[in-house]
Amino acid sequence: MLLPGLFSPLVLGVALVEFWNRDEFAWLYDSASGTTIFGLCARFFPLALGLLWLSVQTLGRAPIEAAQNVGASESQTFWHIVLPLLKPAVAGVFALVFALCAGEITITVLTQGPGGEPLSIQIFSFLHAGIASDVASLCLVVAALGGGALGVASWILARRG
Repeated sequence: MLLPGLFSPLVLGVALVEFWNRDEFAWLYDSASGTTIFGLCARFFPLALGLLWLSVQTLGRAPIEAAQNVGASESQTFWHIVLPLLKPAVAGVFALVFALCAGEITITVLTQGPGGEPLSIQIFSFLHAGIASDVASLCLVVAALGGGALGVASWILARRG
């Protein structure tokens, strides 16, 4: 019964590679940061969608139906009713995914080409070399990036009121 669930990520991965492996997307594969960003999106986009889907499930139908009853179109309902109701969830998911991406090393190692060295690779290299002071300072930078994302999310939520 679980066998189809094992093949679906593989099929999805092959389909995504076939879709993005075109000449018009060469700018993505020709840059070292492009493939890293693409890998991070492929890894964390399903998590973000799942978390946002949980928030969408908690929305009631009453505000949406009320907006449609007074003549709002679907796009107006989305922009003026649904999106403001989801703003806290979007800000929280953004902060979480940003913090996860800032500290991710697996995708960076797999996709990083020559010529660039992202922060997670530097931390990994310093850990193996035993340079504790540099590791501590770089980890503080990663924590500051995550805190900055949380600060932006908090600011968005404060403006909500």
